[in-house]
Amino acid sequence: MSKVTQSIKTGMSFIRGEEVSAYTLEFLTSTAQHPAGSSEMIIVPYLEIGRSSTCAIRFPEQDSTVSRKHVALERIGPDVYINNLSSTNPTLVNGNPIAKQWKLTSGDEIQLSYEGPRMRFKATPIGTPAVPAKGVTQRIGIVINQAIRPYKTAAFILVAAIIIGSLAATFFIYQLNQETETLASETYELKEKNLFLSDSLNRAIQANQEVKEAMLADNQQLKAQLQATVANFTAKQNQLIDQLNEKKASPEEIIIKAINEVKESVFYMGIKNIRAELDGKVLVNEAVPENCHCTGFLLDDGRFVTARHCVELHLYEENELSLLASIGGVVTFSFYAISSDESTRLDFNNHDFVIDRSTDYNVEKEYNGQKAVLLKADSYDGTDWAYLLTNKKGDIQAAPNLSTSLPSGTVLHCLGYTYGDTFQKASSNQGLEVLYSRATVAKDNLENNTITVSGYGFDNGNSGGPLFVIRDEKAVAVAIVSAGYKNPVTGRDDALGSVVPINNITN
Repeated sequence: MSKVTQSIKTGMSFIRGEEVSAYTLEFLTSTAQHPAGSSEMIIVPYLEIGRSSTCAIRFPEQDSTVSRKHVALERIGPDVYINNLSSTNPTLVNGNPIAKQWKLTSGDEIQLSYEGPRMRFKATPIGTPAVPAKGVTQRIGIVINQAIRPYKTAAFILVAAIIIGSLAATFFIYQLNQETETLASETYELKEKNLFLSDSLNRAIQANQEVKEAMLADNQQLKAQLQATVANFTAKQNQLIDQLNEKKASPEEIIIKAINEVKESVFYMGIKNIRAELDGKVLVNEAVPENCHCTGFLLDDGRFVTARHCVELHLYEENELSLLASIGGVVTFSFYAISSDESTRLDFNNHDFVIDRSTDYNVEKEYNGQKAVLLKADSYDGTDWAYLLTNKKGDIQAAPNLSTSLPSGTVLHCLGYTYGDTFQKASSNQGLEVLYSRATVAKDNLENNTITVSGYGFDNGNSGGPLFVIRDEKAVAVAIVSAGYKNPVTGRDDALGSVVPINNITN
């Protein structure tokens, strides 16, 4: 039995007040047709959800994260399955993307794309049929929306075929009745006149029967041709729908989609504690209130990457900690990092990182009236990077070869926590929201193993964050946010910036 027949048969039973199996969808995201908190009882064994006018559960056109036909819910025996119909937008169950089909259990949360609308599936216990409690008018409305509207084209063609067949049959019967009456009259007269003509009459009746059978055969052939026409029309209609669904995305849509796919692998990074020791004696041990210090990101090979000046900040300053490190002391910064969706947390310290110290240098400074030699790190020589190995894998792919050959004018897309706690805190109701900005490659060649950028929108808090280019509709990491050059006129670092090619961390 086809899905159309099953849906209409179930709908007719529901209208008559008979018991049918059902389940409920609760809408968790407000849209024009479905306010948050509202729900809809589903009675048909198969229905589709999306932006198409043929979908039983339809979302408005402005919901671009919802495909024309995004998912289908199908009852198979006592179970309900969700089928992913979209080739462009993901379908998530309880926050996890599904491939093709997934068996639903009561309470499962369905989301159409990462930023799309959410619904909760509520199943009726097995063996408990749905008793229609609504009025007849309301039941008819439900049936029209769920069982008839999605198949209105096929239903119209089927009704047309039935009407044409009925008209043909009515005309044939009328003609046959007329002929029968004529034949009966002639037969009566012929019998009266001459019984000899009875054999001829019998032959005429036989010939009439053959004509009748021929007309019936022609009628069956007409019906078959009509069904073939309907099938051909439906196939062309589905082909047109598929072509519309495969419409090329605009460059802006490609960038938005690519950036959204890597957001959850960009981490909010802060300091928990500072500890300093010299000759086994603890000189400093201070807890630091949780705040955003820098940005980090998790590659698909398990490396957590940030800027070196974010984890060994004392080597980029001149203070007691830099002096202590220069005379053999041990300075330990304890950090935490949280992914933008707050599903992953990392805890580590500065000694866990792989770092390039080959260009570190000593500088002589006067400290408290005495000369001291301080160990310093350079922000502008391509060594401002650090990474540690984790047992987790992110969604960000690095493009090291591409990072050293970017021509001037290339747009770099940045994700990070600009100005840190000015906008958000991990403990707030708002949660974490990674911010987007852009920069432009300012010159063709590397300058001292770094990429020079201009017009950048990142600032304090972005340090250590990833810079992407879009290739094959994917965001790939090519650089790490490092430092800004001081404007000789204003004294601010808002003119040119220095970022580290991702290739440097593989050397």
